Amino acid sequence: MIKMELGKLEKMEDLHEVWESEPKDFTPWLAKEENLALLSKTLGLNTIIAKETESAVGDFRADILAEEETTGTLVVIENQLEQTDHRHLGQIITYAAGKGAGILIWVVRQARDEHRQAVRWLNDKTGSDVDIYLLEMELWRIGNSAYAPKFNIVESPNNLVKATKDPEGSTETGQLQLNFWQEFKEYASGRDDFQCFFPFSKISVKSWHNLNLGEPGIYIQMRFRIQKKKVYTGIYIVNNKPLYQGFVAQKEEIERFIGEKLDWNDATKDSVFLASKEIDVNNRDSWNDAFQWLCDMSLKFKECYRKFYREVPSEEEQDTNVD
Repeated sequence: MIKMELGKLEKMEDLHEVWESEPKDFTPWLAKEENLALLSKTLGLNTIIAKETESAVGDFRADILAEEETTGTLVVIENQLEQTDHRHLGQIITYAAGKGAGILIWVVRQARDEHRQAVRWLNDKTGSDVDIYLLEMELWRIGNSAYAPKFNIVESPNNLVKATKDPEGSTETGQLQLNFWQEFKEYASGRDDFQCFFPFSKISVKSWHNLNLGEPGIYIQMRFRIQKKKVYTGIYIVNNKPLYQGFVAQKEEIERFIGEKLDWNDATKDSVFLASKEIDVNNRDSWNDAFQWLCDMSLKFKECYRKFYREVPSEEEQDTNVD
């Protein structure tokens, strides 16, 4: 038998030995693609992509403003290489409110029991559109090797608790929404053609889900409506009327490409155009048909976006053209 020398894992107790300053050292490190990828994997989220560090919120600054790549959900990350305190808890809530974030992530060296309880309470009291995570940061190594980072989840959202809040008026509705997207995730994970463009990991207790198209403020949105007995998918545009009108100008060509008449809706702020199919999601036997149609049509709308998207000139470019 070959005798093997085994090393001993060693944990670094003082994170400041590696990152002397939170804003100057740790925040830039965490904002790197590979480190946010590790954080995303730990949390079971779609890949988180940094948008800004030290992002302004009034007179204050959030450590990292990011976005969940597939859903487009805004993420606020607050760092603390010490034990949790009231100030940082207040900061992350303030930053999330100021940015309209749907995901809050608080990374700390050590979480006090009082703040664990506070985050758990916030998750239980907030709706399905806000998720709060509390993580402890660790560094480990064997012998003289480089230190390896490790994130430990201390508190995270309880989707079953959020389901009982009933976004549409009854406990059964919230539970149906949760079950529908959980089973959709299982179905979509077996569709390589879908997964390579739209990795689906986060489950939400609501009747819709956004898929990222790689452009801020424009998504493929999948929906289902219980009373109308329909499922929908199409392109959802956030607060950009010129972009929506660019698609409207090509309405006939788009509907020929999709192969059916679409529902076009230009609301006060956001806009959407959707295909629909009659499927009663109250009947679980119909879910597989719904999942197949949602995946197929979402991929078709991705191609529609590529074919018919027209870049909208900036205000400066528009002013130049007028002159």
